[in-house]
Amino acid sequence: MTNKEALNYAVANLDNEEVIAKLEAMIAALERKAENRKPTSKQIENEDFKVQILEYLAQNEEGKFTVTEIQNAIPALNPQIVPNQRASAIIRGLVEAGKVVKTVEKRRSYFAIA
Repeated sequence: MTNKEALNYAVANLDNEEVIAKLEAMIAALERKAENRKPTSKQIENEDFKVQILEYLAQNEEGKFTVTEIQNAIPALNPQIVPNQRASAIIRGLVEAGKVVKTVEKRRSYFAIA
């Protein structure tokens, strides 16, 4: 249960108007804090990687590539710079967004542009 959920539950189950007003102010503060959050440097860097991955896959539409093959083809994603686990997470985000298609053949994951 998140803090916001706990506060909403408390507001729904209390009778004291003064306490409810205070809790609603806390909920509003939590919402403002969530809206003003800036992306971290890693999140910004990951967005750049996503663009490079999509460009690479778009140029090679007929092919299917593993994470390692994608990393080796894009200099910024070199496995010595960006760990395979992080590259996999970035590509998984693209799959969840529907921009990349994942296929599994003989227990190996391949990715292609959607």
